[in-house]
Amino acid sequence: SKLECEPSSFSILQGLKLSQPPLPHDIGVSAVVISSDNEELMVPILEKGTPLPAVEKKEFVVPKNLRPGKSDDVLNIIVYEGKGGTRPIRNVKIGVIKISGDMLSSLLPAGNKVEVTIRMDESRNTKVSAYFPYLDETIEQAMDPDYTHSAISDDELSLQMDSERDRFLELKEKSQEIDEFEVSDFDTMEKTLNELDNLNEKGRGDYDRGHEVQERLSEFATKLDEIESNIKLPQIEKKLEEELEKTEEIIDRFGNEKDEQILSQIRLEIEKVKEMKNIKRLNNVLDKLHELYWRILFQQPGYWVSVLSNINESFEEIQWSDYSKSRELLDRGGDLLASSQFSDEIKSIVWELWDLMPEQDKEKTKEPRTDIPHY
Repeated sequence: SKLECEPSSFSILQGLKLSQPPLPHDIGVSAVVISSDNEELMVPILEKGTPLPAVEKKEFVVPKNLRPGKSDDVLNIIVYEGKGGTRPIRNVKIGVIKISGDMLSSLLPAGNKVEVTIRMDESRNTKVSAYFPYLDETIEQAMDPDYTHSAISDDELSLQMDSERDRFLELKEKSQEIDEFEVSDFDTMEKTLNELDNLNEKGRGDYDRGHEVQERLSEFATKLDEIESNIKLPQIEKKLEEELEKTEEIIDRFGNEKDEQILSQIRLEIEKVKEMKNIKRLNNVLDKLHELYWRILFQQPGYWVSVLSNINESFEEIQWSDYSKSRELLDRGGDLLASSQFSDEIKSIVWELWDLMPEQDKEKTKEPRTDIPHY
């Protein structure tokens, strides 16, 4: 008797089934990444190694209002091929969907979601769609299949190469100061850069060779980005420690309980950000320390007297934009000091004098003196 069973049938394939090659790079879009302290990065949607055909989607946030009928209200979905988590400029641009207010039926408020879907078939033909759940509307666009043929010119490539070489030499010098990298690593990178330079010169006018140089130079620049980050991190951390020590000394001398509380909060933030190893956030904390340090100093009458004395002693060494006016201001400040009474006019005189000198001299005279005793 015939009985039903599961599965009801099966097939046998004789021979080899050829699969499509997987994606050699990530495919994604440019977006401001909040977790990376608002840095613009390429966010992958189809990841490297994904077999084709493939379709994947990710949600993003619309950063501003898109008002109906307003062609100036624009949201750009820029699609790239390359390495996720890197700066968009390091990747190959596939195309862009420009979504303006006059393409939408009603207001799309900032903060709403946009669902970006990327579809790629076996022939690498790509379609990208943006779906707005708030409006229940979708905008779709096919990408140019010949996007890889938009290589930059030989001259532009040479300029990029010169720029990356300058950056490479600068980072190589800085790395020697902090002794963080092996010399052999930089030797290998320099050899790669020379190879690319020769390849570009010999292959002028050859599209395939130019595209190869562009791709390899992008990989080289991405590696430089990582080295740059690793070099800057210990430098900023060292500067942060120095500024923290300076601020602690100022608060010990002139601060109050509120200043102590603010400093305690900053200390906690420093420890947290150090663990994250985020350069931008370290710089933000550094700015907070600077703000606290100078706010406390600027409240001290003796500080302004000290600065005026600094300017007086180094007057002839400063490159004044208006020598006569600066001399007149300094004489007026001297008269006020001779009266033995502090006046807010001294602050005004110092600010005016700072406006008349180069930034380098201004920073030099701003610092409280350390070559004389404190009382």
